[in-house]
Amino acid sequence: RLQDCGVRAKQPARAAGRGRQGTVYNSRAARLPRARGQALAARTRDDAAGASSAFALARTEIQGNLQDEPDRAESLSVLAMIDAALGRKDEAINEGRRALQLLPATKDAINGPLIAEYLAVTYAWVGEREAALEQLKIAVKLPSDLGYGQLKLHPFWASLRCYPEFEKIVVALCT
Repeated sequence: RLQDCGVRAKQPARAAGRGRQGTVYNSRAARLPRARGQALAARTRDDAAGASSAFALARTEIQGNLQDEPDRAESLSVLAMIDAALGRKDEAINEGRRALQLLPATKDAINGPLIAEYLAVTYAWVGEREAALEQLKIAVKLPSDLGYGQLKLHPFWASLRCYPEFEKIVVALCT
């Protein structure tokens, strides 16, 4: 995941420095607004205003992508996470669920698991802990790079780490 490299390494300034306008592609060829990376870096720095501004910019860009391809599940799943970060709970959940309906892992073994993971993140970010944990249980069973290290370290999962149910999912990945 290109945009996450600085965030994962706990170097949000490095990730934020990639902040030119435009679209980048992750390792699965999903189109990601560059502003999304800036927003994630700002969120990691606890810069709420910067994150909100960058997420709003990313939302505008991803909506443009969806005008061209309204049923592109990858873009819908990214929009769901962005809307979750912006506090648009109902929209975020509906977009995430629709993305998973459009492209489940049984239909696309590369992008489907990512969409399942992003739905779990979306649930977590809107405060739907139980739904997030249930979706995460599904997502970790799919072939993807979602594993122990990412769950333990990636900021996506910070809001769930204090729950014993989350820790059970993480420990189960070690066995």
